[in-house]
Amino acid sequence: MIKKFFMTVAITSIILLSSGCYYSVKDVASGKTYYTRKVHSKLGGAIVITDEKTKAKVTLQSHEVQTIKKKEYFKKIRKKNPNAFTESINSFFSVFEVK
Repeated sequence: MIKKFFMTVAITSIILLSSGCYYSVKDVASGKTYYTRKVHSKLGGAIVITDEKTKAKVTLQSHEVQTIKKKEYFKKIRKKNPNAFTESINSFFSVFEVK
């Protein structure tokens, strides 16, 4: 039990020391996957993250943290609306319309 705790703390510390990383964090209990850039460890092996899709702060006791590539990270956090980019561009240029 103590060995597992220290192993979890060591792995989490290694993850925290690396900078510029993108993470996929799986909640083992529910099976839900979160995407984040920062992982904060707490006592007892829990971690606190901010889910980039929902901007919600999440605390996970049982978790799996994986480093993923930047391209995959942005692909996963992108909104499901395929017209979002077009809509934002149109909104931007509507400011310059002459009436």
